[in-house]
Amino acid sequence: MVKGLLEDIGGPLEEPDKLIDEAETSLDASFHLELGSRDREDLREDARDRLTDWLAAQSNSGEMS
Repeated sequence: MVKGLLEDIGGPLEEPDKLIDEAETSLDASFHLELGSRDREDLREDARDRLTDWLAAQSNSGEMS
């Protein structure tokens, strides 16, 4: 069901593009003040790691100049 929903709204389903979507979600969640400071920091680190992985995948595939 979720896969069908993501396809309907045009969300990325496969690596490496899924990493960008997940990084954005983590960054957005990190701004919620209801979370503790440690949780918000963990979300920012998660976003950083996913972006790093995405950049590495793009570099390895030759899509970046």
